[in-house]
Amino acid sequence: MPFLSKFLLRRHDFLSQAEVRRRIETSKHYGRDGTDPDKAHTLLIFSTTKQQTWLVATPKRIYCILDDIPRDEAPVCWSLAREDLVDDRGGLVGHLIRVRDKSKETGLLDIGPRRGWLLTRDLFGEPAKEIADFLASQFSGPARAPASA
Repeated sequence: MPFLSKFLLRRHDFLSQAEVRRRIETSKHYGRDGTDPDKAHTLLIFSTTKQQTWLVATPKRIYCILDDIPRDEAPVCWSLAREDLVDDRGGLVGHLIRVRDKSKETGLLDIGPRRGWLLTRDLFGEPAKEIADFLASQFSGPARAPASA
């Protein structure tokens, strides 16, 4: 019976974008920038039938959320401060965002020191450029030359 009740109580759908945005409140870094999670922006970077990985950007920070249905959790895996990704003029340093090959369908995303995050290629035309543009729009500065494999 414990297995059955555990199965019945487990969620069977992914979090909505609003729920993903609210997950940043669980980060130990949340609160330092005074951001309302409802005003944060999301970008889906990886998607399978059982997992989704999201970037959630505020004007001061980027968070990575892994929505994992089999584990019934959606933790903040990491976050980076804006200062870790911009130059002295406030522009996003594009070479810190890189997409490497893994397979035809999947790439590996590096954002600064956060390396090897799975990326679904079909979600993007030009993954490194689109992710750099997404972050630059949140950090209010131009993206400069993202790197791609």
